[in-house]
Amino acid sequence: MSNNNMNMRRLIAEQLEDRRLLSSDSGAFFGFGSITASFAPDGTKIGFRASELESAFDARFGEGQWKPVIERAVQTWAREAELNIGFVEDSGTDAGVYGPSQGDSRFGDIRIFGVALGQEVWAEAISEDARSAGTWAGDIIFNVDANWRSLLDLETVALHELGHVFGLHHNDDPNSPMNAHGPSASTTPTATDIAILQSLHGPRDPDPTEGEDGNDTVENAHRIKGYEGDGIASNDEFDGSQVWLQFGDLFDADDVDVFEIHVDENYAGPLAVDLRTQGLSLAKLNVDLIDRDENVLASGTVDATFGGHFTLGIAQVVTNEKYYIRVTSTADAFWSQGDYAIAVGTPEVLNNERVEISQWGDVVHRWYFDSRGAKRGFSYQLQNSANDGYSDDDGHTDDDDVNARELSPVLESSSRIVYSTVGTVSDLVDVDHYRFNTPESLDAGTKLLVNVESLELNTLVPNVTVLDADGRVIEADLLSVGYGAAQLLIHNIDAASRYFIRLDSTDVDAIHRTGNYALNLELSPSLRSNDLFASARIDAETSAASQTLYLAIPQVITFSLESSLVSNAAVEETQATFQLFNSERQLIHNIVAPLGTMRSLPGLLLDAGMYFLQVSAVSDTTSQPVVDVKLSGTRPSHPIGPLVAPVDSVPIYTCEVGGD
Repeated sequence: MSNNNMNMRRLIAEQLEDRRLLSSDSGAFFGFGSITASFAPDGTKIGFRASELESAFDARFGEGQWKPVIERAVQTWAREAELNIGFVEDSGTDAGVYGPSQGDSRFGDIRIFGVALGQEVWAEAISEDARSAGTWAGDIIFNVDANWRSLLDLETVALHELGHVFGLHHNDDPNSPMNAHGPSASTTPTATDIAILQSLHGPRDPDPTEGEDGNDTVENAHRIKGYEGDGIASNDEFDGSQVWLQFGDLFDADDVDVFEIHVDENYAGPLAVDLRTQGLSLAKLNVDLIDRDENVLASGTVDATFGGHFTLGIAQVVTNEKYYIRVTSTADAFWSQGDYAIAVGTPEVLNNERVEISQWGDVVHRWYFDSRGAKRGFSYQLQNSANDGYSDDDGHTDDDDVNARELSPVLESSSRIVYSTVGTVSDLVDVDHYRFNTPESLDAGTKLLVNVESLELNTLVPNVTVLDADGRVIEADLLSVGYGAAQLLIHNIDAASRYFIRLDSTDVDAIHRTGNYALNLELSPSLRSNDLFASARIDAETSAASQTLYLAIPQVITFSLESSLVSNAAVEETQATFQLFNSERQLIHNIVAPLGTMRSLPGLLLDAGMYFLQVSAVSDTTSQPVVDVKLSGTRPSHPIGPLVAPVDSVPIYTCEVGGD
């Protein structure tokens, strides 16, 4: 594919049906269905060390023997709920680097590392709802120094950590993988575990291509065709010029999905079909290309272990004929559930443009088919367009609140409501407005969490504001701001009220004023502000203030620094500073933030030990200004577990409350 063609093609989406998932009472990945995972290669920087997962586990368990065990743990959870987790390549980029918390092209949403964590824990997971932790969110760190006795130990610990990633907490049931003890013989979630998982992510449902009567036979097959809104009738009949993408989901071992392709009356050339699970799920599937009499013309098996895709086809189709794609599970029912993508085209195009087609497919699968809490079915066709992927040039139609786009909940429960969308700031003056209505009844003290983040590196740095129905700006607590991401918290949201979200980029340089973003809103009374680590009033008598931080175990911690002027200085000449020192008083991290702004570190992996936090304010003025400085943040890797302890003993939590 030439660069010109690549820039001029777009995936056009045809919405077939909307399904909303069940609600969640605690944080879970906002991208509910579609999640990726990756194994960080050895040498990947994690904190002040390098991951050694592969070499350590190869030596402990045998070369290559441990990865399928972790993949099995992933599938154990995924098959029980509306979850699809596909493994992708990991570039070895440093852990916790700046980037979107989901959808970063350099690695999976869930990254798996291995470093020495002392003798307290077997592993730890970063809370998956910890958006302020940036790309740390959802990551798992295995303790390579733990006394791993067998692959069974690894499987049960992996199940435990993945349970945390998917929103489950510790319990006291010895039959559950989520028990806080060390490795046990439990490799199967309990009925209670599954109920909690499904309350967070929804039960696995048949996909929208099933329709009312299913699509398990030739007679009720789901037709793959072009986008109906383009007004081009020929897009419905395959003539060799199109590339169609269709997503599906195998519900269980007994599910059969059949798709229909109509051939144009003037076309008699080749037809190819590529079925892919790579990056989408861990399902192992059989695929057949059949005719209307169910004669098998070609067949194959798709297994993530062997590349995750299979291409089959015929050299010459019959004009004006119908052909069918039949998808079934393999003999191993454990691996039957999962999403897949079907690409239809000529063999030449599917081979030459495989990478581009897969990349587009990953984008639309994540943001439109199997994520954002809405299970939707689409047909896709590559067409000439100035945009591609999730680009959404609205033509300035929503630049004011009168024309704000309505947001509908993608997740609802008695205690939590989630709204989510993706959008684009397309030029230097583009402003996007959204509106949503709160229900007629809300729990007392309901808060609103607003999270916005750029979907590409070094592009958009968005600014987000919340307004009431009269257009007045609502005061908000900033939780995290930095490098294309921002979180803010609104207290005391009213029932039966309309609110607006205004998103622009007018406060930054032109290079950071355009790009794609994800916007997530959550209503819940259980939302919390940051923990306060240190605060001080800096004046002529107090040049700096310090606080001691004790860590009993290695943890990921986020820091946000903000300040406000009290008197005696010009705003542009004053900056707040935060310095983090280790026990030997060596500087290991710092933040500098202009007065009246917030700057955040998305997450630091700190070893167990004592640290010193120091905040101050500096100014170019001759007199010391009076400045209020506050350092806040989160501990997203807490709680941890399972603990290193005998299975038959009572779990011991070190520093559970307080300094940790």
